Order: sequence, then C-alpha cells, then structure tokens
Amino acid sequence: MSTISVDASQYGLGAVLLQEDHPIAYASSSLTETQQRYSQIEKELLAIVIGFKKFHYYAYGTKFVIETDHKPLVKILYIADALSRNPLKCHEDTSFLEAGAAVVHTVLTASDEKTEILEKATKDDPVLSLIRNYIEEGWPANFKEVSEKAKPFWD
Repeated sequence: MSTISVDASQYGLGAVLLQEDHPIAYASSSLTETQQRYSQIEKELLAIVIGFKKFHYYAYGTKFVIETDHKPLVKILYIADALSRNPLKCHEDTSFLEAGAAVVHTVLTASDEKTEILEKATKDDPVLSLIRNYIEEGWPANFKEVSEKAKPFWD
C-alpha cells in the first residue's frame, strides 16, 4: 500500500510518496503570503491537498494512507466508523469514483464493511450511476442535453 506523508511549515509544504516505506517521489510548495497567514492546522490540511494533487496518478483508484504528524488534524480526520451514524439500510455494496473514493476512504476511515455497503448503494442508485457516467464519459456540451435527473448536478 502506498503512503503519502505530508508536513507543513511556516513558509512551505512538503509531501513524499512512499511505497513499502521507501520514498518514490517528492513534492514541495512555497506558501503564498496569504497562505502563510493560515492557521497551522489549515497549512497541514493544505499539505494533504497538495500531496494528493501531486501524486494523484499513483493514488487514483488504489487504497493509500495519508500520514501527518499534526495530532489535532489526525483527531479531526479520524472519525471512528463515521458511516455507522447514518447507515444505508436497503443497500449492501457500492462503488465510488476512484479518486473520490480514496479521499473519502482516507478522511472517513470507515470500516471495510461500511465502505462496501456505501459502494453498492452508490452503484445501485440510478441518479448516482448517471452522474458517474457523465463524470467518466464527459458531460454534454449543452444543458438541454443533460438528463432531467442530472440537471441539479450540472455546475
């Protein structure tokens, strides 16, 4: 499993892509003047975003771990079995768009069972399936060509 390890300082962000604890690629970014005024937790979260954007080709469609040393951020992002608070009762398995799935899976840290339930429910939902198809194949150029069910998601 791949790991994206991130860190933030007062003036910059860093990320490293690890596979089996060996560095594969590095990324860094200087903070703009405005970003330098962000709170530390916002900088750490921005480092996660930058790391994921930089390494999305490696992470897309796979399970991976985001690693940070910022304890408050870890507490905020770790929601123990978050999906159990609102379980889907009528569906048992679902499939995400891979990139979104990786992010949702990393942030929510739901159990494998809950993730499977969510994946199946998403796959079985006709509107979500339609939206997924538009995302994968491309949206129609004209709003009038969009299915009525998908129009609320146009923008």
